[in-house]
This record gives sequence, C-alpha cells and structure tokens, in this order.
Amino acid sequence: MQSFNWLSESLLEHQSESSMVREDELSAACAWMDALLEGVDSHTEEWVDGWIDGNRLFGFVCGDEDSEELLGRAKRQATTPVSADGKASCQLTWQDARTGLRVTCDLKRYECFPALEWLVTLSNDSRQDTPLITDVDALRLRLRRGADVGDFVVHGASGGRSKRDDLMPFSVPVPSDNPNSHLISFDGGFPSSNVYLPFFNFEAPGERGIVLGIGWSGHWKSTAAAVDDDLCVSASLGEVSMVLRPGESVRLPKMLALIWKGRRLHGQNVFRRLLHTEYVPGLFGEPQRPLVSINVGFTHHGYGRFLEDADEKNVLSLVEPSAKLGAELVTIDAGWYDCEGDWSHPSSYWRHDRNRYPEGFARIFEQLDARKMILGLWFAPEWGIEDLEEFAEHPEWAVDGFLQMSNPEARELFLSRVDDYVENQGLSCFRQDMLGRYDDEEPDRAGMSELANIDGLYECWKQISRRHPGIVMEGCCGGGQRIDLQTLSFFHWHQKSDRWFDPESDQCGLYGSSLFLPGGVINIPTKATDDYGAWSSFAGQLCLAWHPVDVDFPSREAARQVDRYKRIRNLLSGDFYPLTSCSLDSEWMGYQFHRHDLDKGFALVFRRAGVAAAPCPASTSFILRLRGLTPGSTYSTTFERSGKILDLTCAKLAEGVELIMRNAPCAEMVIYERNR
Repeated sequence: MQSFNWLSESLLEHQSESSMVREDELSAACAWMDALLEGVDSHTEEWVDGWIDGNRLFGFVCGDEDSEELLGRAKRQATTPVSADGKASCQLTWQDARTGLRVTCDLKRYECFPALEWLVTLSNDSRQDTPLITDVDALRLRLRRGADVGDFVVHGASGGRSKRDDLMPFSVPVPSDNPNSHLISFDGGFPSSNVYLPFFNFEAPGERGIVLGIGWSGHWKSTAAAVDDDLCVSASLGEVSMVLRPGESVRLPKMLALIWKGRRLHGQNVFRRLLHTEYVPGLFGEPQRPLVSINVGFTHHGYGRFLEDADEKNVLSLVEPSAKLGAELVTIDAGWYDCEGDWSHPSSYWRHDRNRYPEGFARIFEQLDARKMILGLWFAPEWGIEDLEEFAEHPEWAVDGFLQMSNPEARELFLSRVDDYVENQGLSCFRQDMLGRYDDEEPDRAGMSELANIDGLYECWKQISRRHPGIVMEGCCGGGQRIDLQTLSFFHWHQKSDRWFDPESDQCGLYGSSLFLPGGVINIPTKATDDYGAWSSFAGQLCLAWHPVDVDFPSREAARQVDRYKRIRNLLSGDFYPLTSCSLDSEWMGYQFHRHDLDKGFALVFRRAGVAAAPCPASTSFILRLRGLTPGSTYSTTFERSGKILDLTCAKLAEGVELIMRNAPCAEMVIYERNR
C-alpha cells in the first residue's frame, strides 16, 4: 500500500471532492474550540472564521430564565485540553449557586479532522429540586451569510420508514427572503424513523458548510430557520420538561459538527471518513469491513418470516451450502426462544425453545466454526416481558411490557443471558431489534424515563462489547429506526428498514445513506443472484436472503456474486461519488467508491426496466466518467459483465467510457486499480 497524506494546504482538482482535509478547515476547527474555551461574552458577536457563532453550543430554559443568563452569572471553569488518541479533550463546567444547577460540557476536537464533538450533562448539586427545565437544546448553532450571495441549503436523507424512498437524499434551500422559516422540524419518532436520518449538511453561501451528526437513540427534534439573514440550527430532545432532584443528573444527545470548505461533496466525504475512522467499531482487529451474512428468517423461502419455523435440523441444513457460497455469518432471527408458535409473544425471557433446539446452539456452532463461520442471535432486550415469570418477584423491572434499562439489576439479567449464549453456546454476533417505550406519569418529569433508559441501553451495549471483545454487533431496531451517531459507535452495520427486495429502492437508499455514512454500514438483504438484483445491494452489508438447499438453486452464480462482493467490500470505506442524480423513476442510476490511499475503486451503473424501454437508441448507452483518479496514471480496469480487462488512462476514464446495455434491467460493475 502506498503511503498517503490526508492533509493538504489546498486540494487539486481531482481531489476537490475527496476526503482529504484542508489545512484551513483544521484551523477553523481549532479557532472554534479556542473561542469556546476562552468564554467569550455571549452578548458580543464572536464569529469564528467570519461565519460561525463562537459563543454557545447548547442551551435550555431553567424556570423563566434562559441559559444565556444563567451561564453568564455561573462560576465557570475550563480544563486544559489534553491530547490522546487523535483528539484534544477538555471540559467546561458552569456552577450556578442560585439554582444548584451544574452544567458540564465534555468537548473534543479531532486533530486530523475539522470536527468538534460535545456531550452536555445537567446535574443538581443542591439539596432541593431545580426549577423546571425546558426547551433543552443539545445544539444551538448560528451561521452567518455574510456578503456572499446565495441561499443556505439543508442536505439530508430520509429515515428508515419501510417505504420505497427509505434513505433517499434531499436538498432544501433556505430562502433569504423568508425569515423565520422552519425547514426541518421533526418530533415524535426514533432516530431514523418517520422523516429523517439524524445527519445533515448545512451548506452556506461562499463554498463552506457544517455537517452535523446527532447521537441519540430515542426521540429527537431538529429545526433550521432563517433568522436575520443567518441560519439558526437546533437539535433537541423534543418536548422535554424536567425537574432535577437533589443529586440527579441527565445527559443530553452527543453532537458532532464538521467544518468544510470548497465543494459540498468534499465535506460529506470527510465526514464519512471521520465516522469510519473514529466511530464505527473495528472488526477483528482491523477497521470495519462488512461480512457476508445469511439470516435464517429469509431462508426456506421465508422472505423475512421463516422465524418460529426454524429449528436445529433446518438450520444445520444451511451450514454446508452457506459455507460453499462464501458466507461468513449465519444469524438465527426472532423466534428461537420459547414463544409457543408466535415469535411476537415470548413465553420466557431469552431462553431457547428446547423442543426445537434440544441442545441449544452448541451443535450449530460446532458446524459453523468448523467451516470458519460465526453464529448470530436476534435479541430485543427491552420488549415483550410484562407477563414473564422471571419478573414476578421484580415487577419494577418492567413497565408496560418493556424492560427498564435504567435499572442496573434488570439490565444485568439481560446481560447474563447474553453472557450464557456467548460463553456456552458459541454466540459471536449480537443482533439488536425492537424499540422500547418509556412514558413518564409526572408532567414535570416528561422525557426523564427515556433519558435514563436510553443511557442504560448504551451501558448495556458497552458491557456486551467489553465482556466479549471481538463480538459482531448488528443493528435492526424496528427495521432501521435507530441509526444515529451513538448506534454507529456500537454496531458494525444497521438494517435499512423492514422493506426488502426492491432493487431500485435499495439502489437509491444506498446512494442517499452513502452521502453521510461509510459504505457497508447499511444492511441490505437480497434474494437475487443475477447481476442487476445482487449488485443493487453491493454498496451495503450483504445479507443473503437465499434458500440454498433447493435442488434448482443457482449455487455457482450465487457463489460468484459473493466472491465479487468480497473483492470490492474493502473499497466501500472510500470516497463516494454520485454518477447520476438519485431517483426511483430514472432510467439510469450510478455511483462510485474510490480509495485514495489505494488509488483503487469501483463503479456500479444500473439501467432500469420500464422507463428504460424508450425507443431512442441513445438510451442503450451510458457514458461512465470516473472521478478522483490521479492525473497521468493508468488503471487496470475490469468490466465485470463481460469480464474484459483493459489498461485505461486517467484521461480516458475521466473523459468517459461508453457502457452499452441493450436490455433492461441490466447492470455493469467496473473495478479499477492504478498500475502505473
């Protein structure tokens, strides 16, 4: 591997949308942190780099007083930043004698990325309750338009709503002549459900912007509004009101903000590389790369419903054919526990059904392990437990049928079950599903239950990883409804949604998510073995929804697709380049992943059916123009559909190579690597 420097004083044209970091971006992030540490008076205008408000990162109302006033009079302390593991970390603390409220902001600046991360905690250090705390914002950001001409634009992607446009990108301008216009406003769902992924790029006039990531696995709300020709952005817990009792603390969502200059896609690629480098957990001692998995819920023609029908015999029947296909992980989905024929009604708390798995999973593990595959199990720790006998002596552990993750003893009961299956049954992959509901009965405690339980859930995931180093973590969570900055730091990949087997929808969802997230962190099941269908899932973590025990199953074709995926999966962490616009109805769809450090990548181009039946002969060809290549270089270029391998110059690949696709649906995958 050639050495590669990710930092540059300025970017060359072929690097202008890459994840290389500009020195002036790092300088702006340093200036932002310095302004926060210096404690600039909140009533003065301190604009970092001329356009970022350097006064506050967060805010709230305590009683009838805004945090600006409260923090302005409170005793303030700031620790000296300490550098370790590529981050400069410090802590800001405000202690208010009048209310007893202590506000702590743990602040980090990444030394190789122009990004700040912060986590705010509110605590009551007094002997009496605090006033009512409302309007709690984990982020308050103000961006100045300045003299630059143009509108602010908010870029994002839809959430995992089990709809056809799941994870598709959007861009919404904030018109300068429409003051106080709220363009993003979401409340009432889990992190990536209903409306948006909790990741946004706020593009400002003057070729600059900030990419934002929200780290909270419960309800959240974000707004963006034009105010006095500036853009004001907030991110909060929604309609939360709380009184902190003596000694009580709550943490707010973790926030990540990355500054970029130049082209918008450059900022998004830097953000994606930051997530892959610093957030997504490594796998087997290396940076994350997705495994090829088989989910038992899709086998035997289950289409996601072969659940309580699975047993030791038919799972064992999958082992040998799965190994021959090249699978690396076999996950037993919901229904493996006592449930009396209905997976959604467990009759015991995470104990396997002895009728279907008489020896547990030991025999399945042995067969998988002998073929160098690992075993995964589905869990939903928060869900469906109200009437189970394990909770008869501890009714306080469950509320409305949901485990209270805030209760250490209740949490330990679940962890002990996971420990048993890891240590005695060979479990190597933990698949998390379902969503808890945490309601508060007291009006002045609205949101407190969720705050405590989400914190407990994080502790649960942390303990699983600590107790079982190397365990694979797979997120499902109601079908793609918990994809946020925090879950990214615990799980290796996440299910897109509970809507499957729509190639055009998958192509668009992987396009939209790849603008913000590293490739390979979205799980996309595929039942297809043909090029068009299988390759539609290749930009994600490949889950094989196949039934390879059928006599007529195309094993050779399927194994070839798995081999192809393994050839390109280490490239998914590279820069992402759209080659077309993103639409469910367009004739052509294309995108490219490029590893600058390897000078290697691949492109996928799809010709869709239906609209692709136009009579114009030109509709049968697509001009592929690759991006990010090194000028003056030559690349060994493989066209997977034909198997043809050509040495092509950077100039030729950038100018355009014609791909002919006379039939539809059809696809081409082009893999290239610099050879001189």
